[in-house]
Amino acid sequence: MTSDDWKEIAELIGTAAIVASLIFVGLELRQSHEIAIAAEYQERASSVIE
Repeated sequence: MTSDDWKEIAELIGTAAIVASLIFVGLELRQSHEIAIAAEYQERASSVIE
């Protein structure tokens, strides 16, 4: 393999890692949003019960 082949492989791996990290961050943000909504519903229910 030539140096150019290794460079292309490294760039593909880097690009795949960036895409994977963006997907992970998106999933984390969605989960955080859902947790915040659930906490708000719980707080409202708790105040109604009291």
